Amino acid sequence: MNFKSNKGITLISLIVTVIILLILAYATISISINLTGQAKFQNVQTYMLLIQSKCEVLANEKAIGEIDESGYWGTKEEEGKYAGWYKLGQGDLNEIGVKDAKAKDRILCKL
Repeated sequence: MNFKSNKGITLISLIVTVIILLILAYATISISINLTGQAKFQNVQTYMLLIQSKCEVLANEKAIGEIDESGYWGTKEEEGKYAGWYKLGQGDLNEIGVKDAKAKDRILCKL
């Protein structure tokens, strides 16, 4: 009698298994990178909407006379193409309640 003994996996099945694992890893990594980018975009969009709503609240308070210019956030641009706009820095964003948003240059608010 001649019995054939199986002592492990063949080289071909090992290569196929490794290729399948690499494909699954690539798919997982690309999906997670895409989701991370979308989450960052959503955060920025949310911060922009929050800042816009805070500026609209100030504009409404100004319109009905509840607040004067001393209650505004930021510093007013007096000249240039942004004259009349208020420049908000990181301290102003912290005061508004948008602490996670980072003002690298400036954020403008029109009142």
